[in-house]
Amino acid sequence: MRLVRCKDGRFWSPLISAVVLCLSLMPSAYAEHLLDRKTAEYNQRIESRLIVNLYHDLVDKGAIQVYEHTLRREDVIPVSVAHNYLLENDELVVHIFSKLRSSIPIPGQPSMVVHAVTVVLNMDGQLQSVIYHARQDTAKTDP
Repeated sequence: MRLVRCKDGRFWSPLISAVVLCLSLMPSAYAEHLLDRKTAEYNQRIESRLIVNLYHDLVDKGAIQVYEHTLRREDVIPVSVAHNYLLENDELVVHIFSKLRSSIPIPGQPSMVVHAVTVVLNMDGQLQSVIYHARQDTAKTDP
């Protein structure tokens, strides 16, 4: 390693200067990466909230039914929003999973209840389908 003498008598190395310069620039690039990631996460949160608002609008209009029961806003607890790409028809859809505050009995199945729903929306916000999540009703099956 070659050392160079400065005018004030100190020694310095061009190699060490280059390393120090690179190290000083690295944290700013890393900070910029973290900032970009935080911005993307923030945008994702905002988008998810907007999708939940759209979902609530559909519920308020009475567009979501479980058998003969029309869901109301106070019946559902949105839990998650997921973006899914359907390979078969090259379509991006949004799944909103919600728990139900009170289970809905399944007609013809006295021991089964619907405890949650997944609503599938296309990217235009139109309702594609409603998926029921059922389980055995423990209150009716226990002796």
